[in-house]
Amino acid sequence: MSFFMKARPALSKETAGLSRDTLKKLALFTMLLDHIGVVVLYPWISIRRDIMTVTQQQFWNLSYFSLRTIGRIAFPIFAFFLVEGFFYTRDKKRYFMRLFGMALLSEIPFNLAVSDSFFMPSHQNTLFTLALGLLLLECLSRWRAPNVLQMCLLVLFALAAIVLRLDYAAYGIVLIVIFYWFHADKKACMSFGAVLSFADSMRNLGAAALAYIPLSLYDRKKQPNKKGAWMFYVFYPAHLLVLYGIRLLVCKPA
Repeated sequence: MSFFMKARPALSKETAGLSRDTLKKLALFTMLLDHIGVVVLYPWISIRRDIMTVTQQQFWNLSYFSLRTIGRIAFPIFAFFLVEGFFYTRDKKRYFMRLFGMALLSEIPFNLAVSDSFFMPSHQNTLFTLALGLLLLECLSRWRAPNVLQMCLLVLFALAAIVLRLDYAAYGIVLIVIFYWFHADKKACMSFGAVLSFADSMRNLGAAALAYIPLSLYDRKKQPNKKGAWMFYVFYPAHLLVLYGIRLLVCKPA
């Protein structure tokens, strides 16, 4: 049997644990905290640094670091459920088009939130990373390539993520493929994913590895909920616009 998973896996017996919707809400919450730090708190600190005492600077810098650290939890959860969606969706083309369409729709809110401009070629939003990862999964599942060729595809797509300057770049693509390859082996899936996420988030104390605690409790039960499926897609551009508006209100020169 190949080292890498090449067919849709048979899931283990369902057990009590955290539901898909619960985990997605956790990811949305931690992402929101991360973006509060990036979009609102960091600019606010920057324009007030000169009038703060040393103690105040330390407090707000620690607050910013804490928000960014907690935010590292979000992406592994999103990547994991991208792979779950790939296995269980009936229309993969529609799944990709929906994800890519929302990535395009979210780009201006993302640019405004991050750089105060409508166009920012130096950094693209997370939905593009997920869409590229989904495209790679389709290639791997269709071509049934030998392991060496699968690795070549992974390297090619990871390089594309770097060249296109996608959020999470090569790490995001590799993590998605790990979840795909080891989908049938929960222990291996969580272990390899946690190691990679820990290494990628070393600047934030390896906090991304904490995502695998709730992920390991996922009950793998199907929850047909179309409203829930759209929750992330709508929330992503909407919260970026709201945070950008808040920054315009609060980040004025003192």
